[in-house]
Amino acid sequence: MNGNVQHLSLAVFLLSNDLVTTETLAEMIGLFVDASGVQLLRSLLAIQTPTIEALAEKLVLGAIQSGNKIVVQTCHEARASPNVTLLGPTALQYVAEKANIELTRILIEAGAEVNTPPSEYCDRIALQAAVVSSNIELVQILLEAKADVHAPPANYCRMTALQAAAEGGKIELVQYLLTAGANVNAPATRYAGATALQVTAIHGHL
Repeated sequence: MNGNVQHLSLAVFLLSNDLVTTETLAEMIGLFVDASGVQLLRSLLAIQTPTIEALAEKLVLGAIQSGNKIVVQTCHEARASPNVTLLGPTALQYVAEKANIELTRILIEAGAEVNTPPSEYCDRIALQAAVVSSNIELVQILLEAKADVHAPPANYCRMTALQAAAEGGKIELVQYLLTAGANVNAPATRYAGATALQVTAIHGHL
């Protein structure tokens, strides 16, 4: 794919209709990383048609997966939805799991829903994923954005944010979550779960 208009028009059509490979998507995203590329992307996104809306969604998904904050930011400035999903997790759940602070901030500022429950294919909300990543700054960002510290986990083998912090022996995170009001007595999940006290004892963190 080169930068001329004909190739770009073809790429827009193919991308908006799910007819591109991962490699082609990455190549297209690469067109929009410098100043002229950003301006080109803004011009494209200003054309309010279903095709361009579909294009924006695909670009956001690809840029989230590749960690390209420029394209994500530009798409959200054009009001692309921040609540897209990646075969299960929402964009915010995905970047929280990857401990990507910059993309987390961009998505929250764009209005991403911080408390979307786990789907069938994603078993942690964004806050729980951030705790598992051991990134206290990320946890702080999500709590400031009104993430629910009491949110229940998925039913199978998963934990609340506090239970996950306790399991990993993450003392600073445990203290921070308790200060935020986390329930130390939250019940275990139905399948292979454990309370905060139980996981602390099991893993020798008492």
